[in-house]
Amino acid sequence: MPYTIESLAPYELYSAKLKTDSLQLTFETSEKEIRTHTFTRNGELTRRKNDKYAGINFKYREDLVVKRLEDGYTVLEINRFNEYVEQHLDSVLNTLLDAKYLIIDLRENSVGNTTATYPLLKRLCNKDAFLTIASQTRIHDGIKKANGRWYKPYEDFYLMKAYRTIYPDTIKIQDTIKRFSMPIAILISKHTASAAEDFLIALYEWEDRPRLIGRPSMGSTGSSLMIKLPSSANATARICTHKVAYPYSMNTFKNIQPDILIDDTIYEYLQEIDKEMITAKKVLKINE
Repeated sequence: MPYTIESLAPYELYSAKLKTDSLQLTFETSEKEIRTHTFTRNGELTRRKNDKYAGINFKYREDLVVKRLEDGYTVLEINRFNEYVEQHLDSVLNTLLDAKYLIIDLRENSVGNTTATYPLLKRLCNKDAFLTIASQTRIHDGIKKANGRWYKPYEDFYLMKAYRTIYPDTIKIQDTIKRFSMPIAILISKHTASAAEDFLIALYEWEDRPRLIGRPSMGSTGSSLMIKLPSSANATARICTHKVAYPYSMNTFKNIQPDILIDDTIYEYLQEIDKEMITAKKVLKINE
């Protein structure tokens, strides 16, 4: 098929701005012709009683789901890292340890608490400890910022370049922790964010880490400052207040790039074909 889903689902793009704004889409046809169309958000005016809608519907997702599939595959789906997941991981541990292949699905994981990722990281790490994320946050000092225009020691405050560095912590792993030794793949998407990205940042530089399959992650690790916008009573903007870095290299984090990039066609999207899961199974089978 010639078309691909390059961004969020179409209905998410269409509702991304104010209803008074238009949406301009540029696309390439199967004849390699570039076209541009402008759409208005007038769904209420054009909707008819018997309209039908294509696409994947939103649905409620449990925080933690374990699914045993055929041929020895087990899927650990974590949709948010929180206290429930932290406490209940042990209750499904035997099922996970019995798996021939393990697929960790973080594609819908966009909220959570970073410390809730540690129990899973401990079972994935093959060393006696691992490092958490590092970060920098801007230091705000009104007096130094004002005087930094002429006083050299305060110049970074004036230029908004004064940062406090938060170095990674070392998390030690107890000898009693049972580790995962089977082939493992991790599924990620544009919805993977916050604590799930902290989880991926922590393991990204490990040797022999699980393969990452899917799409680049969102690029937001939380601690967002919410600012009310004047255009609407309910509209807010979120600004991340810390610049995250990988713990071993201290390189700045932008988002997590998958080892294997998956690009769904429109046909696969509408037919709900799980291309990431299919790819993960093939990769684990080949690399066992």
